[in-house]
Amino acid sequence: GLYRDVTLSLLSGRWGDSGGRRSLNVEAPPDPRARLRMLSRVVGGLTTGWRARPEEYGRTEIEALLSRDIDFPSVSQSASARWAEHQRTLGKAPGQPPASPVIWELIHDGLLVPSASSDGSPTLRFSHFVFAELCIAYGLALMPPEDALVALEQHRYFDDEWTEIIPMVCGLTVDPAPLFDALTPNENDPWALQAVLLARCMSEAPLQVAKHQAVDLVGRLLERLESSLQPDHQRVLAAVETLISADVTGVRAAV
Repeated sequence: GLYRDVTLSLLSGRWGDSGGRRSLNVEAPPDPRARLRMLSRVVGGLTTGWRARPEEYGRTEIEALLSRDIDFPSVSQSASARWAEHQRTLGKAPGQPPASPVIWELIHDGLLVPSASSDGSPTLRFSHFVFAELCIAYGLALMPPEDALVALEQHRYFDDEWTEIIPMVCGLTVDPAPLFDALTPNENDPWALQAVLLARCMSEAPLQVAKHQAVDLVGRLLERLESSLQPDHQRVLAAVETLISADVTGVRAAV
């Protein structure tokens, strides 16, 4: 999606530094996909438990987890070469590289921002919440389906911070079918919140939705409009409109 493309562009290193300089080493250019995978696996793995979405992460912990990732050796080598090139663009001798060239590069490209906790410990936070949501979602999408399902089950109920992340997971995963199955609401969905969530998830991967699932979901949503429980009609209608706009398989014929 758009957020992923913007993030990959940021991680490509093609954006100019201050003053219009670019510190790219042509012999070891950054691999934006490897960098995104690595950071997402780490951040996604740290986001467990209901209402768990940290605003900041301990820098020491992030550095340690990154160093154990499968993509770390190649990303670290490229980051070290880029740091040396950056020093040259500033007219300085390369000298001793930073303790973590990978972290330096993520900060240099504007994805992460250094900070500190209340006790003065070094922390890291994302420069924008959209980058945080994308990395969390992609981290879950890279997990084995059974692990991703456990995480989604923790966050699907009354966890407002995940209303954007869960649909992103479905759009980023290779095969979202198991997620659609798990997110299909049961009869105990009085406010249609789970049905609306599933509609948003399907709209992120419209071509991978089984026709019978889409038709069943539309039926549930339309039934809510006639329910004596008086759900939020605007929310339900918006969910149906989302399915139609995304051209989810079988929806137009079912409406």
